[in-house]
Amino acid sequence: LIADINAATEATDNEIAAFRERAVELRTDYSELVTADDDLQRRVRDNETLLRQAFQAADTLPESLASDGGIPPMAESAMNRPGAPGSGATPEEVQRWWEGLTEAEREAVVAAYPERIGQGDGLPAGARDQANRVLLDDDLARLAAKDEDGTLSPLERRVLANAGQARDALANADAYTDPLDPDLRPGGVLWLYDPAAYDGDGRVAVAVGDLDHATDVAVFTPGINTDMGDTTYYTDRMMNLYESTRYNGDGSSVATMFWLGYDAPHGPTDLATLSEGRAEEVGRNLADAIDG
Repeated sequence: LIADINAATEATDNEIAAFRERAVELRTDYSELVTADDDLQRRVRDNETLLRQAFQAADTLPESLASDGGIPPMAESAMNRPGAPGSGATPEEVQRWWEGLTEAEREAVVAAYPERIGQGDGLPAGARDQANRVLLDDDLARLAAKDEDGTLSPLERRVLANAGQARDALANADAYTDPLDPDLRPGGVLWLYDPAAYDGDGRVAVAVGDLDHATDVAVFTPGINTDMGDTTYYTDRMMNLYESTRYNGDGSSVATMFWLGYDAPHGPTDLATLSEGRAEEVGRNLADAIDG
């Protein structure tokens, strides 16, 4: 741009206007680059912290470098106890299991078993969010690399698109400020993340606010024609719901969550709408989610 300006000894009004337009575009590009770099640095710090916790959770270096994929015996032992998520335990049993773990054991299972912790009804929202963000970052990095190589399968392409939706929804929620307190950022929570479920339709739940401590919690369940491609849209609606509740409520703390934990029918002509099977499925899953 500077070279172009120097070369224009007698710039016309149109050329000057074009230079100014390009300068605006450059400022915008630079701003986006800074934002992307800040986000990358944050994710790197988060993953470094989780990796450090995984090593600290092991008693010795050999445990950290165990032959079974690096899973510390502490984490494996904890997941083999009654009540562990993924074992068929109820949300109440999972909660008691978590409360019986030491802080080191909790860090170890989050690092070693993010898939099971991220879907564990009964676990604190903070633990689930941490585990699911690890899975999200891994999907984004791994599948983006395959996309560049041209080796993505059709299902993986859908998973990558779903991961992008979750990333964008979280970015919006994390940047949102409380309407009654500009210094308060309620933050986003990735409470459920399973982008390959149901042949790529995906399962996801994103919340705005502190699910573990809010006085009032709203859970919104969408219906027909919904899949993970709608994550950003519905998360934005949850921010609107959070805002209207704070404006019109009694001042208590609130949290709002978009929950898609079932396979929604694809349309009125979907054969799944001819029976109550999907409704029964979502009822069971939603009951476990609310109990959790």
